[in-house]
Amino acid sequence: MWRKHAVQSMFYSMPDRPQDIYVALRPTEELNEPDLLFYWTTIAPPGNTLPEDAHLVGEYAAGKAFLLPMDEKRSGYLVLFSLAHHLVVDSGKVEKLP
Repeated sequence: MWRKHAVQSMFYSMPDRPQDIYVALRPTEELNEPDLLFYWTTIAPPGNTLPEDAHLVGEYAAGKAFLLPMDEKRSGYLVLFSLAHHLVVDSGKVEKLP
């Protein structure tokens, strides 16, 4: 799913709120980029920049659960962005989620 790194991405929801989708990221190797931020977007990142519709989900931490801002399409891209370097470190396409 991810273009540059091996990252296990686990999607889940809570029984009392099945419409809310969470994701936890666990890379096989530590991501060494400084100031990593986690974004959700419906448009593929153009090169090393964030798309205009990118929504900040939070400060990246391995294993941390993030609530994704789903729309009716329920698909998009997960993006790791280095604030220090102002570039997309990696992105992964998410097919339609339940």
